[in-house]
Amino acid sequence: VYRGILYGHIAGPLVWARLAAAIMRATASIQPQSMAGTETYVDDPLTAVGGTCAERRHRLLRILLLWQALGLHISWHKAQLGASAVWIGAKFKMRYTNGMGDRLELTITPEKLAKLEQEAQELLRQSPCDRARLRRFAGLCSWVASVVPAARVFSTMVWAAATSKPAKGETDDHISPARVKLPLRWLI
Repeated sequence: VYRGILYGHIAGPLVWARLAAAIMRATASIQPQSMAGTETYVDDPLTAVGGTCAERRHRLLRILLLWQALGLHISWHKAQLGASAVWIGAKFKMRYTNGMGDRLELTITPEKLAKLEQEAQELLRQSPCDRARLRRFAGLCSWVASVVPAARVFSTMVWAAATSKPAKGETDDHISPARVKLPLRWLI
């Protein structure tokens, strides 16, 4: 009998995904659809609630009580409460008019952008370009493209170069920097 999901087991991630999905459906079911929304990324939930200040507190309390009743361990030190929150490298900020949230702004944190730019600059300086490092960078680019859809085309170009067969003069471990020069410059 285990008190957690064994991630060494092949089905571990799938078991957690099913459990997380059930928790999110249960959370959605206790709130009016137009006044609350909850998302989760791996194991970090994000909840947005609408209404007056008192209604928002009440809705958030219901969600937290449900999660406590389900036996979830909440990392209270990571909790954020307010009109903005940083979540998985993105900053969400609710804009209010007449006491009601009417616009959500989504930006990438300066730290994440600096990491993206620094890594792109370093890859541009490499000759030849390290394929493993480029693959890691492509993962970061995919995340950026999930927040900024216009970056998807450049993310795709980086992935294509990182996963392609070696061209003439390249190896399995290194590729020509010319193949990623354009998308790296655009991403910067």
